[in-house]
Amino acid sequence: MKITPHASNTFNLIHKNDKEAKKNIQEKPKTIQDTLALSQTNHATHIKEANKAIGALQTLSKSLDKIDANTQHLLNNKQDSASKQAIQNTISQSTFDGKKVFDQDFKNFSKNIKFNSQAIKEQASHLNSDAEIRKFNQEIKTQKNFAKQAIAILQNDISKTLTTDNKDYTKLDSKMLKSPLFEKSHNLNALSLDKVSRLLA
Repeated sequence: MKITPHASNTFNLIHKNDKEAKKNIQEKPKTIQDTLALSQTNHATHIKEANKAIGALQTLSKSLDKIDANTQHLLNNKQDSASKQAIQNTISQSTFDGKKVFDQDFKNFSKNIKFNSQAIKEQASHLNSDAEIRKFNQEIKTQKNFAKQAIAILQNDISKTLTTDNKDYTKLDSKMLKSPLFEKSHNLNALSLDKVSRLLA
């Protein structure tokens, strides 16, 4: 039987596609594993940063307690310069993980976080009149509640990152990669030239 150029080209095309199909299937498990690894890395990074933010907010809460105590002194004596200086020192010197906690913006983690350290810093610079001190006192109490809410929001966010639909992604992916269906779908021996030819027809 004489092989025409057309038939030869068709056979070469099928053979080429057969090799490419096998190559793609061989690479797929690696691609899936890389995707899983990337996802786990992103989750780990997010959890680490959220935990740092929680630590900073906990430090802030303790600092706000100190500021609140100093503000009570000012409510009794607005000329108490020592208390004013103590408030400024707490704001400028409170740190967590080497960073000043009153300089951090926690709203980047969630739009539901209302804590605003900038409002505290601005009002702390104007504690001269009784009205200013009373306003600052109320601001401190408000921001203390916002700090507690922010911690709860971040803790809930971490929980959601670790668990989605009550399924652990690490365990789920492990089972998927070891399942018979997964192994069967990547069995190169089951891929024949005849099957490829029918797919291309």
